[in-house]
Amino acid sequence: MALTTELTVDCTAQISTASKRLAPARRLAGMVAPPQLLDSVIAAVTFANCQTATIDLLVVLDPLRTGELDRHVRLLRPHYRQRRSYLIDALAAKVRSVRVEEVAAELDVVIRLPEQGPSEAVVVQTALDRGLAMMGVSAFSAQWPERCHGPVIG
Repeated sequence: MALTTELTVDCTAQISTASKRLAPARRLAGMVAPPQLLDSVIAAVTFANCQTATIDLLVVLDPLRTGELDRHVRLLRPHYRQRRSYLIDALAAKVRSVRVEEVAAELDVVIRLPEQGPSEAVVVQTALDRGLAMMGVSAFSAQWPERCHGPVIG
């Protein structure tokens, strides 16, 4: 079924997260929603997000308001880009049978495993057994076909 609704201010929401930049375990995000959806969004977020402490949200509010978060991100972006570049170069040199996929402006990369190689589950479990925390693509979406699975690192 084709999407025929025209995107306007009345039906468009902007959703963003600060978690990866600040503290991934904190689950910090923001949303600008159309007024007619606001009550429904608040109800859904209140139900789904009961684990996030109010103090965590308040701690992030000041850097967002003052622009300090944007300055921080701009300052560290080249550093993160270099770290990701080192990771990709090391993987290319040491593990030639995998394909690395970058996500623009993200810290993580997805490792696409060869069809004849070990499964995502085996690679992730082996890493965990060796003390390396790692997740696979399947942890984020069970709907992706298995050929798209692979470890996510960064």
